[in-house]
Amino acid sequence: MIPEEITMKSCIKRYATLDRDIHNGDGEGMGAGCRVQIISANNRGMTIQTEKCPCCHQFATISNVKRRDLTLIK
Repeated sequence: MIPEEITMKSCIKRYATLDRDIHNGDGEGMGAGCRVQIISANNRGMTIQTEKCPCCHQFATISNVKRRDLTLIK
């Protein structure tokens, strides 16, 4: 969980790990422990993105992720 004293805007471009499995409306999913980058934030939550796969170059993006679902990587 990202503590309340850390603003969501200050998390942009930082890396985090997921604390639980999540998925978006298109069925793309990310498992707990997955390393993601926070690419934007607004009053509804943060948008996160996985790194590109070195083989197939695919990645997943999920919006409106809450701070309780992420742990920042130092």
